[in-house]
Amino acid sequence: MSDVVIHQARLYDLAAGIVFLGQRSRVYDRIVRHSQARPGERVLDLGTGTAYLAHRLAVAVGPGGRVAGIDPSTTMVRFARRRLPGDAEVRVARAQELPFDDGSFDLVVSCLAFHHIAPVDRPRALAEAHRVLATDGRLMLADLRPPRNPVVKTVFHHGLEANPVDDDQIAAAGFELIERAESWPLLQLMLARRA
Repeated sequence: MSDVVIHQARLYDLAAGIVFLGQRSRVYDRIVRHSQARPGERVLDLGTGTAYLAHRLAVAVGPGGRVAGIDPSTTMVRFARRRLPGDAEVRVARAQELPFDDGSFDLVVSCLAFHHIAPVDRPRALAEAHRVLATDGRLMLADLRPPRNPVVKTVFHHGLEANPVDDDQIAAAGFELIERAESWPLLQLMLARRA
């Protein structure tokens, strides 16, 4: 199985708005709060897509901070560049091969991207996140969790059979889990620190 790459940026943005039932901004703002993004920090958004989350992170870190994003889709990267401030850096890249120096970021985030990475490549993506984080840097993963309702489980099965990243994978990549939380509708939030 290889990575899933989405190429329809406008359609993706529209679909995301529908899937979150008009609550996308509220859900993503909670993700930013959970990440503990602070003014002046350097943040990397893995699988930035249309940069919806990266834009919110840019507000959180302010003018003294820096936001960069990567996505394997050139279409998404072009769209993201229009959404982000001019000083934000967005590149075509995969989470498994980050084009950044060691210790370049204080925070690495990923929202709804890890379930698109082939399971065999997820440990490499976590290792790369660890590599580009500074000492005591944080990793924030927000991704799908399996639904508990059997009807929802039947209707929405893509990526929901198992969480894309578990505690053992986090620990094996050199992270210490700080907190796990759930967010509506089907998101699991994991915050970890580079050990």
